[in-house]
Amino acid sequence: MQKLIFLIYGLFCHVLFLAVFMYMACFVGNFLVPKTIDGAAQLPTTTALLINALLIAAFTVPHSIMARSKFKCWWTNYIAKPIERSTYVLASCILMILLIWLWQPIPGLIWDVKNPTARTIL
Repeated sequence: MQKLIFLIYGLFCHVLFLAVFMYMACFVGNFLVPKTIDGAAQLPTTTALLINALLIAAFTVPHSIMARSKFKCWWTNYIAKPIERSTYVLASCILMILLIWLWQPIPGLIWDVKNPTARTIL
């Protein structure tokens, strides 16, 4: 029974990842979703930059720490080893959802690459 529960949990986490990844692609690509990365600015630039920096840190710090072998070794004292990866994926998805949901568009153009070759590389 435990294997079945772990399987369902793992499938849920990875399907959620696919959904979040597709939504994130639309979010940064400015299509098909109601709120995008380049939406209308609601806050002063400094406030928006601060919020976005905190959101990026809230995603990247746990995401990076949880990927380390020492953390995985400690974490598996509390989370069953077969679902450790799925839990990492779930935590990353939740943090990415939070980042997208609370993202604050910044007024004006931050950067623009005109060279077609450089645009393709980026």
